[in-house]
This record gives sequence, C-alpha cells and structure tokens, in this order.
Amino acid sequence: MITHLLRYALLLSITAAAATAESLPLWPGKAPLSKGDAEHDQPYLDLYPAKEGAQPGPAFVVCPGGGYGGLALQHEGVEIAAYMNSLGISAYVLHYRLGSKGYHYPTQLLDVQRAIRLVRSKAAEWKLDPERLGIIGFSAGGHLTSMAATLFNEKPEGMTNDAVD
Repeated sequence: MITHLLRYALLLSITAAAATAESLPLWPGKAPLSKGDAEHDQPYLDLYPAKEGAQPGPAFVVCPGGGYGGLALQHEGVEIAAYMNSLGISAYVLHYRLGSKGYHYPTQLLDVQRAIRLVRSKAAEWKLDPERLGIIGFSAGGHLTSMAATLFNEKPEGMTNDAVD
C-alpha cells in the first residue's frame, strides 16, 4: 500500500513539474484539409523537452487516446511526457484532429506524419538524436501510432511537401 502511495506521489510531483508546456503548431498558418480556424482545426504539439543531459538525446511523440472523439491529455499525454522526462527523454504530445470535429482518415495520418517529421526537423535545435525518435500511443492514439509505423511512405492528400515534409 505504501509503495503505491509513494509511486502516486512521485507521479504527481513529476506531472506538476511538466504541467506547463510550450505549444507548437504542426504547420505555419492553416493546416492542410482544415475545416476552419478554431483551435480544434489546427493540430499542434505540446513540447516537454528533457532537462539538459547527455545530448543529443532520445525523444517520443505521444499520441493520447480518446476514441477519436476527444483526447485523454492528462493520463495519456502529460503524465506520459512527465514520466519520459524523468528518464531524460524529451516528449512531444500530439493534439491531432478528431472525428468528433468532422475529421476522418487520412487527416489524422497527415497530422501524425507531420508531427514525426517536425520533431525530426528540429533535432539539432532541440538537441535530439533524429535516429532515436519513437512514437507511443494509447487506444485511438495507439491506432494512430500503428498507422504512422506502417503507412510512413503514404503521401495523403493535403501533404504540403514543404521542407519539413
């Protein structure tokens, strides 16, 4: 019982330290295939860089679940990022577009591909090893992760083909 309480207290303290994150839109300006200008129309990453240490370091893109209807950001995003930070790993939590807001395949694939490419393109600036970039997801985010892992050569409609893509 005490072990569980200590783990929970540690997790809370780690999460509190990671609670404030800077955000970065996946695209400058309007996102491809966007249906509007609301926040839910513009996918972005919350940035949780690891503290200075052995550089360049590893990183993960984190895809929270939520059944494509919402995002379970706290326990499948922020807490995961905080845990990774405690291990010296940078984490980038993806806010992808949702089916509940009218977005369907291939929009989410476009978002996750862009997130991976964006993090990789910022590797030098963020002191990351571009060869040590992983992706993790939960529920719908796990599905999105598996799409990223298996459809990495797909070029969905709306891909910008800019320097990041």
